[in-house]
This record gives sequence, C-alpha cells and structure tokens, in this order.
Amino acid sequence: MLDAVGGVAKTGARKLAHAITKPRSTITANAIAGARRHAAVQEDLRQQYPDASVQSEVYLRTADGKIAIDPRTGAGRRLDHVVVQEGNVVAIRETTSMTASKTAQELHEARVRAA
Repeated sequence: MLDAVGGVAKTGARKLAHAITKPRSTITANAIAGARRHAAVQEDLRQQYPDASVQSEVYLRTADGKIAIDPRTGAGRRLDHVVVQEGNVVAIRETTSMTASKTAQELHEARVRAA
C-alpha cells in the first residue's frame, strides 16, 4: 500500500520484498538447473569420446587462432562444449534452457562466424 507521499507502507514493503526475492529464487533455480544440464552433457560427451579432449566454454576463433568478435556487439561467442580429437573438432554441443528462445544466441553466433 502506498502512503500519501508515494512511499511504501510496511505491508507494501513486505509485499515488495517478496516480489523482489521471488524472481531471485527463480533465477537461482534456473542457474542450478543449467549447471546440472551442463555437467550432464559434459559427462555424456566424455563417455561418447573417451579418447578426446572435451572442452567447456570455448571461444569461437578465427583461422589464425584469435577470438572471433561479433562486429555488432563487440563480444566473442563461447561454445558450451567442444570435443577435440587428434587436433580436430569432432563435436560441438550447446547446453541451453529448455524454455528460453535461442534466436538471439543463434543470430549472435552467425555474426561471429561471418566476421
């Protein structure tokens, strides 16, 4: 409830505090679920490719080994999982939310690859 000068009354403050912490707990739950998915994919790749190097959070790179940069955002693009065997990339896997839109991520990656 708002008071006459626009401040938050005590009951309103409690409701506001709950509203602020609820999304935080949702974010935390999503982060934990994401970390679990990431670890599970990493382990699956290790089992699929026992003789390979399964790398995590690897930047896309140019042919000369420099980090490829998105000219629009100025940021690089990290791949969640990259499997390297005998010096060659044999698999790339992304670990993403089951509900999040991938459109922005895909556009960003396309720009980085094109740069």
